[in-house]
Order: sequence, then C-alpha cells, then structure tokens
Amino acid sequence: MTINFAPNPDTDEMFVKIYIQTGDALDACIRAGYMTYGYEARAVADYLLDRPDIALAIKAGQAQKRTRAPVEIT
Repeated sequence: MTINFAPNPDTDEMFVKIYIQTGDALDACIRAGYMTYGYEARAVADYLLDRPDIALAIKAGQAQKRTRAPVEIT
C-alpha cells in the first residue's frame, strides 16, 4: 500500500517541530494531528520521514538547535 496525501504546511511544520523535540516520529505524527484513515500511524510517520521536504526541514531544525547558544540564568 502506497501512502500519498497532499502536504499540509501547518501539520507538516508541527510534525517537524515535535519530531525535533522528541525524536519520536510516531508521537510527532499523532500530536501534529495527522488523520491516518486507512493507514497505520507508524506507516504515516515513516512516510513523513521519507518525504524530502520534511527530511530537509528536520535537518535544518536540528542544525539550528545545535548552534543556539545556551541560555544563561544568573
């Protein structure tokens, strides 16, 4: 079964943000609100990770997260 549905910028962005925070694609898929009618949530999560635009956004977000200076509380 091939998964194919139209990209949704809002849920895609939410998926990327949650994935960067948690590292859990299944959790990010569910929390971002992807409706997975007819598909298992794990399959949708894997599909999202395989999408080139999502992979690029994750890579950019992780790089940005690594370069941020830690907040110093005095």
